[in-house]
Order: sequence, then structure tokens, then C-alpha cells
Amino acid sequence: MFTFRAYHPDLTYLKHNDSLVDGPTNHYHSAIVYACFKAGLDQADTLKRFNGGFFERCGYLGLWQSERDRLVEEVNTTGVDIAASIRRWGREDAFMYSINHPKIRVLRDIASQLIKRQGRKPIPGISPHDNLASGPHFAVYPEIAESLGVKGEYVFKNVDSYRPFGLEQFVHQSFDVYAGLDPQGMMPHQHIDHVMAQL
Repeated sequence: MFTFRAYHPDLTYLKHNDSLVDGPTNHYHSAIVYACFKAGLDQADTLKRFNGGFFERCGYLGLWQSERDRLVEEVNTTGVDIAASIRRWGREDAFMYSINHPKIRVLRDIASQLIKRQGRKPIPGISPHDNLASGPHFAVYPEIAESLGVKGEYVFKNVDSYRPFGLEQFVHQSFDVYAGLDPQGMMPHQHIDHVMAQL
């Protein structure tokens, strides 16, 4: 599994009675939004948490090095060295659509290395269609993007749609989903204690 959290540290999954909860960006949810809803905050107060200071208190900044080192080591166990590639990917823009969906140039570079290991020559400059572009996209928050030297904006997208929407709509739709579910059956896939402690 190719995962990289530095661009999307707020992304989490939620389960309701052991089934993944479908929200405005498919199964991708914001730990901040869910924590605020769980704590009884309203949508206006939730939106106020989307700022660099709050992200820093949640531990969302400064993840690049640890995530890079982990990913390079994991991929290296397959015989593919991405140490140089990941630096190039990170200079261009955010190379992930979410924590587990890399952009096509990442997959192309890895495939090129695998082809070379077979003694064949990859065709330069040609990439297949990026099928993951039609999947859900989780926003790269501007304050997090700035710390990583890439462009960020509060733009989200659901699966099989090319119609983006902003943070306010994301929060509003998330609250609507959570309000319709039994809170006793809700379980975040990852712990959200680090966010709850900052509310």
C-alpha cells in the first residue's frame, strides 16, 4: 500500500457499525470536522479551526521528513529506490490526491524502474491515463501546503465527479451525514484524541 500523509494529515476514515461512512468525499473525512461535531461545536466554530495555529497544535505540520523516510524505506523493500524521485515529485506539486492515491507521474516513475530491472527501456514522456483523477480528492490545506512548498487550497472533490467544492460545503455536508447516524455506532479508523485535546 503506497501511503503518504504529509499532504493530508487531517484525513481519516469513519466507521458506523463496522461499515465505512460515505461522506462528501466518499470515505475520506476530516478528523477536525468529526471531532468538532462530536464535541458539540457548530459549523461556524468548526470552520474557525482551519488555520495554521490549530494545525500545528494537532501535529499536522512537519510530517514531510518522517513520511518521506518511511515511504522510501517501504518501497525499497520491493527493490525500487524512490529516494531521488520523491524529492522531484515534491518540488512539482502535491503528488498525492489523498493519503493512499498517488498521482500518475509517481506510478509512472515506479513502473519505469521496474521495467529497467527487466532489462528493458521505458518509453520516455508517455504516461497512461490517470484513472485516480476521477476518484475523490481531499484538499491540501493551504497552511500545510505552504510549509511543504507546494500550492494548496480548500478544494474537495467526490468520486466520479469533476465538480469541486470548498471547505464550507465540505463541513456542512459532513455535519449532515453525522447527524443522521447513531453516535454510539461511530468509530474513527484513526484515533482523533490529538484533535479533541485541542478543542
